[in-house]
Amino acid sequence: MLPPLTSRSFHEIPHHSCSCCDSSDSAKYPGALTAIGWYGSYPNQYAGERDKASVELGRLTTEHRLESLTKTLRAIKADKKTLELQKEFFDRVVE
Repeated sequence: MLPPLTSRSFHEIPHHSCSCCDSSDSAKYPGALTAIGWYGSYPNQYAGERDKASVELGRLTTEHRLESLTKTLRAIKADKKTLELQKEFFDRVVE
């Protein structure tokens, strides 16, 4: 099983940094990212260590992400309570 994508090693990817292109999205927009933010941190459009890449690791990573997405989508589709709460909220707001 793969480590969670939020593991410490995932966030330690070295990135480019200089005053001319440091996006600092987190400082400008807490909790949000801009589309150009990736370029600001990675102007060569690459992050990671290519010597550690392999077909097997790519396959495992993709399968893990697809399993996570599938679980999330199933949970969203099965959820009935959110629609009930949303209806209740809007009914009360209109009153």
